[in-house]
Amino acid sequence: MKGSLRTGTFEGRTLPLWQLEVTGAARVWYLLDVDRATVWVVGAGTAHPKATE
Repeated sequence: MKGSLRTGTFEGRTLPLWQLEVTGAARVWYLLDVDRATVWVVGAGTAHPKATE
């Protein structure tokens, strides 16, 4: 991810934001919390995300 899409905020902490392509267009967006060994799912959709265009 680039620019402002590189990070997200969860519980006041800034974490790396990633997306996983499920199909040709569907995505799952998640924050990677290494300190807690946890992945926080923050979004999912069946269409290509406009934010990444």
